[in-house]
Amino acid sequence: MKRDIAIDIAKGIGIITVVWAHLTVACPIKEEIYWFHMPLFFLLSGYFHHQKNNDVSTFLKKKFKAYIIPYIFFFLLAEICFITIYTALGLSDKIFISPSIIIRPYGVLTPLWFFISIFWVSIIYFLICKYSKKEIWIHILSIALALIGYILYKFKIHIPLYIDSSISMVLFYHIGKSLNTHSFLNKNTSNTLWIMLASIVTLGITAILHNRVDIMINQLGSNLFVYIMAALAGSLLTIIISKYLTYVPYISNIMAYLGRNTLSIFALHMLCFEIGRHLLGFPLLEESTYMDGIYMTIFAIASSLLIAIPLKRIVPFVYNR
Repeated sequence: MKRDIAIDIAKGIGIITVVWAHLTVACPIKEEIYWFHMPLFFLLSGYFHHQKNNDVSTFLKKKFKAYIIPYIFFFLLAEICFITIYTALGLSDKIFISPSIIIRPYGVLTPLWFFISIFWVSIIYFLICKYSKKEIWIHILSIALALIGYILYKFKIHIPLYIDSSISMVLFYHIGKSLNTHSFLNKNTSNTLWIMLASIVTLGITAILHNRVDIMINQLGSNLFVYIMAALAGSLLTIIISKYLTYVPYISNIMAYLGRNTLSIFALHMLCFEIGRHLLGFPLLEESTYMDGIYMTIFAIASSLLIAIPLKRIVPFVYNR
């Protein structure tokens, strides 16, 4: 498949929102970003879902290489760097490592939860497609899983390894696959402006309702329909904006470059926050201002990209997915 620059741009926008929102009080629209930024990545991952054959073992090996190998590598890299920095600064007493960190990463490792979750989502969706005789059943089962995920949230049932969050995200993965199947990005239609308007209105309504969402812990807000519509609205709006940005040379190139390097930024930006705080004097996250948030976001993204340059040569198997 020919690489679509609009998808890369959408991923670039998405990864900026991920990094910025992790700065808590330094991000004035953190709550709004959380409505859609992770559903966006599950949707974009689903866009590239291919099921050339139904061999389960082959698919498992492929996805293990694509998601679990990078998870293991960046887990070890980030944790070793974190321990080294704190030990060198005489802060070893502040290092606390729980055995549960392996299956539920925290601290500088927190963003790695996505690698585990997207692994489960892709496997679940593969099995749905494998055993569904008709496309309508894929639609029904994807919606049913979203409902099950919401029930798990409402009854405060958490399943280890982010399986509860993964169940909730299958629907967006399916939507991404459907957008590709129906060539959504290739359609120059007058409906695009209406979709943009509807998305903005939906996000506005969600803001009024104060719907709090955090996909990592499967926190899905007070209303299932509102949560799904807000996530879909933010995702579609991002994709449509990305499509228009393809006509803006320099910005499109920068955003597409970020989109092609989301793996490193996802995995390393929290570590880069720590590097900036201890080596460059960045303020604590809870003490940061909005302006601090902007330059810290730029620093974390740029640092992650710089670290990735030698890594791509030293451990190419992590990046060759």
